[in-house]
Amino acid sequence: MDDDAIYPDGFVSLLQTFERKLEPYRGVEAVLPDPDVDLDQLHRDSAKAPVLPSSFDHQHDATRKYQILLQEFDGHSTLWAVHAMCIAILRRRDPPEAVRHLFLRIWREKGDQLVRELPVRWQISAATTFADQGETPAQRAGGMGLSVLFDMIKIHDSERRVSGWRNDMAFPRRDGGLRHELAFGMDGYSLITGDLDRNMLARLWRLAEDDDALRPLGLHLLGLVVSDPNTVFARVRHYRGENPRAEAQTDSWAVCTTTDASTPEILRFVAHHLELGAERVHVYLDDPQSPAFDHLDPHPNVTVVMCGDDHWRSIGHGRPSRLLVRHSANNDHAYYATDAHWLCHLEVDEFLWSQTPVSDRLRALTGDVHCARIRPLEALAGDGSAFKAPVPPGPERAELTTRAYPGHGWMTHGGLVSDTTGKLFARTGLKNINFRIHRFYDADERPLASVELDGVDICNIASAQRDAWVARISDRLRKAPRRRKMSAQSARKSVHEQLRTLEAEQGKAGLEGFYDEVFATDPATRDRLRNLGLTRNRDLNLNRAVQTHFPNRGDTHNDF
Repeated sequence: MDDDAIYPDGFVSLLQTFERKLEPYRGVEAVLPDPDVDLDQLHRDSAKAPVLPSSFDHQHDATRKYQILLQEFDGHSTLWAVHAMCIAILRRRDPPEAVRHLFLRIWREKGDQLVRELPVRWQISAATTFADQGETPAQRAGGMGLSVLFDMIKIHDSERRVSGWRNDMAFPRRDGGLRHELAFGMDGYSLITGDLDRNMLARLWRLAEDDDALRPLGLHLLGLVVSDPNTVFARVRHYRGENPRAEAQTDSWAVCTTTDASTPEILRFVAHHLELGAERVHVYLDDPQSPAFDHLDPHPNVTVVMCGDDHWRSIGHGRPSRLLVRHSANNDHAYYATDAHWLCHLEVDEFLWSQTPVSDRLRALTGDVHCARIRPLEALAGDGSAFKAPVPPGPERAELTTRAYPGHGWMTHGGLVSDTTGKLFARTGLKNINFRIHRFYDADERPLASVELDGVDICNIASAQRDAWVARISDRLRKAPRRRKMSAQSARKSVHEQLRTLEAEQGKAGLEGFYDEVFATDPATRDRLRNLGLTRNRDLNLNRAVQTHFPNRGDTHNDF
């Protein structure tokens, strides 16, 4: 025995097992009709399930097998049961010639009906029977090709399913990463330019097309292969940029987020975006024990992923230590998984807002636009309905920022604590992309150009409540590493570095003073913002959205 053999005892064992399954059925003449039977009448007759006797003379008794088939096809056409019995007999050793005649006659005369009615597994079994018992070279070759094709699809995709990825989802490309060797030292197949799949299917089509008995079955099965999105053939199309979604871009959109927030916070985020018109919300729970899963998973428009070890292994690496890297990895995962035509990544405290349907805004974009940028607003202190925009870029920005926030404006991005870069709607169906937090990169790590998506805002509500904001910022400053070195282009300290210095010098009171001015707890600051045209009213009404989409969840706490 070869110690390296995948199967113990190699082909000796395989052939012994195979031979045991070839023992002929006994008493075949008692169960099958005459080869010249009226097939139309058989098709009209309904199979009736018999009561199986407690025992038979032999396990290979043909009557026993036929009665089992009648049970399977109870209420369906008797022709189905007769056809299945022909297959069972023909797959064994030394079958009667009359059975082969009946099988081939059924496919010549009733093939067009059978492919519309028979379960697919029995059609695949019929292809294998053509391989074993076909009367022409085309029948045997075509049957064998179809049989191997469907068997390999079943084996491959059953093994692939262990990864947790849906079979209609292509794995994301990792350009520049490790490419493991193929078996037997074979060169890798070019998923972009290769034609192996096309040639394979074309050869099988020719074999089936030229034979009157095999034609209905072969063409129907090959039609399934090129129409079902859950096979490797459909996934190969994705890598070639032939994704049907990319060919007919419309306006449906989805959002994704990676979060360890509380269940009420997550439900607010999901409910709001579903209410706004999102086709799907992809939620990646950074805490794989989050109780939010039980609330989210039943919703038909929510895809929720528990980010435990199994998830990270399924996308090709261990759990990244940095949260931003986990965000980016999950963005890529959602990009290839979503059914929508546009995808936007958001934090769980960021909420899209638009007076008109977001889909209308996206529909107005031309086909050459791959990503559209949306800009942030930050909540002013209060009930979460009042927001502020940043001072617009330009030569007067510094002066206007100081006028709006005389004490602390110089520490901010035009009045915002968060990054003013904003987020992106990325067009799906593209290949070789990396979807980061603020940018969309091609395979060469070049950011794709974006256009502004006017009329859509990101409303960041993290700053609406003073005590919560101060506690969150203080905690973040303790956990975030200090910058080791600053480039000449970014010599000015970041907002967080400025806040770190402020807290070190003045403690909690320093952060509270910063909040009071920058988020306008005092009327004077709010008046200055209003006079500069920076205030925005955005009534998100999050509680109502939660009650609409998660009506059995009542404890949304102090939501706005």
